[in-house]
Amino acid sequence: AENGAIVPSNPAVYNDPRYADCRGKAGSVERSHWTQCQALAVEHSTFRPFAFSLELSLPFIDLRQRTQWTAVESHRGGMRREVSSAASTWGLATRVLSWYQMLVGWAAIALLALLAMRVSERDH
Repeated sequence: AENGAIVPSNPAVYNDPRYADCRGKAGSVERSHWTQCQALAVEHSTFRPFAFSLELSLPFIDLRQRTQWTAVESHRGGMRREVSSAASTWGLATRVLSWYQMLVGWAAIALLALLAMRVSERDH
């Protein structure tokens, strides 16, 4: 997030002129500071790294982090042209780590379910 790799997932936010200071300067290497943007509407949840990570690991909870925040992957698309290459690199790394974390979360839940089934079979 500190490197500009975490941005709002709603495309409408990028086009809102109220958030121009949060985007950074178009065509420059200046980082965007979406997670620290004080201008974001109250309805938009504050980025919380721990909650974002927890929500990735536990697929059945909703802390409004994955729905409102995402990792920047590349310069593709009009709304992401202002993203620096450092943010893009960190964004790609964050995206890959997110996929890994989701996979590990699902695997852990499956293993816990299997363990619970084994324990209940033994008790009968």
